[in-house]
Amino acid sequence: MKTTVLRQKLTLGLVVLAIFGFGLAATAAAQGSSPAGGGKFSITEAKPELFYSAMRYDKFFGDANTVHGGILERSNLLGNPGNVRQTLVDHGLYLNIGVTQFLQRNFSGGDDENTRYNGSTDLWMWYDTGKADLWPGGAFFVHGEGRWRSGINNDVGSYQSANHDQQFPDTDSNNTNWALSEWYYIQSLPWNLMVSGGKMNFASYGDTNILANRERSQFLYSGLVVNPIPGEYFPYTTLIGWLNWSPNKMHSLTAVTGVNSDDAKATAEAGTFDTLTTKDLSFVFDYVFSYDIAARPGRFLVDLAYSTKERASFDISRQQLFAQSVGEVPIDEKSTNYTVIGNFSQYLWVKEGSQGLKRENLPPRGIGIFCRFGWHPEDRNVIDEFYSFGLRGIGVSLPGRDDDEWGLGWAGSHISEDLRDNIDDLRDWEHAFEAYYNLLLTPASHLSVNAQAIRPADEDLDTAYTLGLRMQLDF
Repeated sequence: MKTTVLRQKLTLGLVVLAIFGFGLAATAAAQGSSPAGGGKFSITEAKPELFYSAMRYDKFFGDANTVHGGILERSNLLGNPGNVRQTLVDHGLYLNIGVTQFLQRNFSGGDDENTRYNGSTDLWMWYDTGKADLWPGGAFFVHGEGRWRSGINNDVGSYQSANHDQQFPDTDSNNTNWALSEWYYIQSLPWNLMVSGGKMNFASYGDTNILANRERSQFLYSGLVVNPIPGEYFPYTTLIGWLNWSPNKMHSLTAVTGVNSDDAKATAEAGTFDTLTTKDLSFVFDYVFSYDIAARPGRFLVDLAYSTKERASFDISRQQLFAQSVGEVPIDEKSTNYTVIGNFSQYLWVKEGSQGLKRENLPPRGIGIFCRFGWHPEDRNVIDEFYSFGLRGIGVSLPGRDDDEWGLGWAGSHISEDLRDNIDDLRDWEHAFEAYYNLLLTPASHLSVNAQAIRPADEDLDTAYTLGLRMQLDF
């Protein structure tokens, strides 16, 4: 038995090593000019949107939008003391720190009425091999994160969390915890190919939406930040390898293989993979279509996923972020799982001249709509259908407030009928409504007001009404 497990571990390790080796070998001899001129090709400068997705945040120190100056003008509170930070960037090393604080109250309904203060810290670092003049088109990415104090998720009692950011890095705990959550490598290849492998949160890349994707600056409720269904296939966080082909700016196709095991769900905090086997793999095919209609950006994404993991019916995934366990239903075990998910975003109106230098590689100012949807079998999944939609405005609110933004959204999670036939006191839908306004205080500090009405799936809980403040600081 031990020999079999060891052989499976070695096989998985060789697959990951082969991905890295292929990427390095394919580009070791390739020389190119970086977009800034001189040196080798820099993936950070050519594709900053990769790192916006990885950070789930639309800025980093050293991007084309970075502003220097006084503390009320610059993009980061620490700025560039002694030019040290910019020197590191010029040599390929990017360092970013973000602190998010929450003050929220559940005024009525849910499981308990409470006021909570809590927060999180994120540290991102990547090393661009092109800017370091080592080899072109590569980057090593590392993400460490921590959370302090508990928030209102348990007070609300919804299956999807009222505060998405509060769950990480350990999705099973509301206590203070810290982890090295992600470490992986990205390599640009010839023929518009890209490869990546390591320990990552693939939702950063596989569920992107140009209008609703950032829990630190947009919506708080999980269903308005991400689609919960892919959590059954790629836990937060786990070993993943993917190969992407983007023949042009309109089309992008990605093939993904990752680990889906019980141990992997705890690895954000533990950092170990003690019982991984090749029986617990998930496969995803991802297609993204990006386009403009009369200079109004839009995007459509669809994912097809399949998992080989053996699972008891209604075995609840930690990544699905359920606040209360409803247990396992004694029905025959299922040997596979599969799903189709998608999302759509489209600008309805774009403010004239908003796509200038200060908005390079970012969505323009304007108003747009978004939606997400997903389906998978009801005889083995708690949520068998999911839908969300909403409206977001950027820089089109108060006069002179070009960097403020706001959003209105609804999310609905349908609870499997098979599950409701076996467990009492469950509603067929969990609904959530949320509105937010994000006020820019300085380029490095934002204050948001978020209001929510959440009707949990648990019939014993009334609709929860919450109000909260979120302060985002970029160091």
